[in-house]
Amino acid sequence: MAALRVCLLSALATACGAAIDHMSVLQAGTSLPMAEVVDEQPGPNPMANPPWWISAGVTPSGPEKQMNGYKAVTFSAEQQAKFGIDENGGITDMGKFNAAMEKIGHPELKDFAQS
Repeated sequence: MAALRVCLLSALATACGAAIDHMSVLQAGTSLPMAEVVDEQPGPNPMANPPWWISAGVTPSGPEKQMNGYKAVTFSAEQQAKFGIDENGGITDMGKFNAAMEKIGHPELKDFAQS
């Protein structure tokens, strides 16, 4: 039963981005307040970043595209030319993209890493 509590607390701590000192859990017995939670923030996760156009405040203005059971937004031909992207927002010309990010006031998005 104690091992199950350790596993549950470990899973909870992992989900919250923290680590548990397992020895203090085992030594303290069965009450929940026994675990020492150590604050450990995970490193940056590129998968957690929103797409560049959301961060830049750009609204895709192309036609909706019917996908397998859902609709996707697309970028107009004008936006594709302006930002150096394809219809789905994928960067095809990093130089043009960087210049556009600078021009619209989002230089922090230059060299945006696509996932």
